[in-house]
Formats: sequence, C-alpha cells, structure tokens
Amino acid sequence: MSLLTNDIPRKRRFRAGMVGGGRGSFFASRHRTAMRLTNRFELVAGAFSSDRQTCLEAGEALGVAAGRNYLSFHDMAALEAARDDAIEVAIIVTPNHLHFEPCKAFLEAGIPVICEKPLVHSSQQARELQRIAAANDTFFAVTYTYTGYPMVRDARARIRAGEIGQVRFMHVEYLLEWLVNDPSKLGKGGIWRGDPAKAG
Repeated sequence: MSLLTNDIPRKRRFRAGMVGGGRGSFFASRHRTAMRLTNRFELVAGAFSSDRQTCLEAGEALGVAAGRNYLSFHDMAALEAARDDAIEVAIIVTPNHLHFEPCKAFLEAGIPVICEKPLVHSSQQARELQRIAAANDTFFAVTYTYTGYPMVRDARARIRAGEIGQVRFMHVEYLLEWLVNDPSKLGKGGIWRGDPAKAG
C-alpha cells in the first residue's frame, strides 16, 4: 500500500465544502473520488441540492454533520466564514448555469473556490469573479482535468523535448456519445445539458 501513496507528501487535509453534488449529480462523484485519491481533502460541509430532502439525504450519506449540511449556499458561505474551523475551499459542482452565484458568494466571504468547468457563461461574469478573488486575495480555480490524462501528459513531454518538431496544427475531439439519444432519459442532468442557455 505504501507504494501507492509514497509520492504524496504527508500534509494535513483541507476542510472542504461542496455546493451541488446530491443524488443525480454527474461530476460531483468525480470530484469526491479525486479528493479521496489525493487524500488531501476532507468533506465537512455542503449545500448539496436546492431540493431540501435531496440536500439532507446527501449530507447524511456523505457523513457531513447535520449542522454543516446547509439548505442554501448563501447560508453556507456566511456561516462557514464565521467559524473557527471554517472550510478552506468550496467546490462548486452545480449545473453550468448555476456556477456564478455560489462562486461569487464564497469569494466574497474570503473562502477559496474550485469550480467545475465551464466557469461561467460570459466573460463579464468571469472578470467579475476574477476581480472579487483578487480583491480578497483568495485562491480561485477551474478544473480542467484533461491536462492530467496520461496521453495528454505524454504529448506535452514529447513536444517539450522536441521529439515531434514544431507543432503547427492540432486537432482534438471530445465526443459525448452519451448525449446522442434522448437526454431526458438521463434524469435532471440530461435535461439541462440539452438546453444551450443552461449548458453553455
């Protein structure tokens, strides 16, 4: 087992909170898996759904204390910021069109944010979040995990080493075949992904 973790420095775990991620969430499970794999995060708070029952159910299933399972991200940002053991990062995994407001609330509260992609729907919103993060000297990131894929890392290393010469053109595709058929059959996540105003 030590061979699996000896490349990870022994450092304390960050107290994390999650906005979104209740039953039916698509990307939240990937974030929680990454949190477990790195062993650098502990999920201690959340506002897991706008639906009260789904939110409470998710918090209980994830082992979040009842007092830190919030029914709104606004309450979560305000109450966590006031705690001595406040979360050290808010992870936003809501549907795409619902990223801006929670990011803004946590950044304004001085709580670092990691947001699922895409960040927001407009450059104006992105600049506003960048301004708030800078004004509060707060860490702010968007997850683009494809950079961690083995083939992408190998390609980057080969390009840096000059193995393939000067790159003049690159063609990359990312196929979402699971959306080809009726997205409504995928549940609530499939429904909003079929709406360009919400998916982006």
